[in-house]
Amino acid sequence: MKRIAAAIGVVVGGALALHPALAQTVPFPTIARSYLTWMARAMDECNPATTTVLGNPNVPSSGCLQANSTTDDIMKMNFARLAINARTGRLVVFGRGFEFGSRVIVELKLRVTKQGQDTPSSPPGGVPITFEDFTVMCPGASPWFPVNNNGVLLGRAYLSDCIPYPGLDRGNIEVLDSALLNPDNGNKVFARPGIRRY
Repeated sequence: MKRIAAAIGVVVGGALALHPALAQTVPFPTIARSYLTWMARAMDECNPATTTVLGNPNVPSSGCLQANSTTDDIMKMNFARLAINARTGRLVVFGRGFEFGSRVIVELKLRVTKQGQDTPSSPPGGVPITFEDFTVMCPGASPWFPVNNNGVLLGRAYLSDCIPYPGLDRGNIEVLDSALLNPDNGNKVFARPGIRRY
């Protein structure tokens, strides 16, 4: 009995030891051409709910009054879109309905994995390495994207301009989060990826 238990322990232990190694061998996608998202208005989180909602069985019975204290309460916009092209690394933010003179910063939280990286114990040709998550502000070279006198926001930059390590502008790039910030209101978030349904 003890021998069987010991053998099971070795098999289970071996399987657990292999799990991290197996996780590192999953293939990269063959195609991921662009990141494209519409931006919805950012609101403060409701946690915990503080207000009772009456007479609507299709929504929860409690929530919070809309608030914009941790999020921005100044910026105006009709819509905004954010796109990043995988081939060129170019980032474009476009929107309408902004006030002339407004300024916008794009914030990205990224996780980058690069193949063929050398480590003290890697085989020749290197191994895939996932670097620590990091947050960047674009455009990078200048502090913000300006809104023109027609209320149009059209900002362009390259990932390599925004990322402190330009080598991380290539690889398997996960966009964990993106947001539009208002530098004229303490860099508060005014838009996040989302939709608006009427």
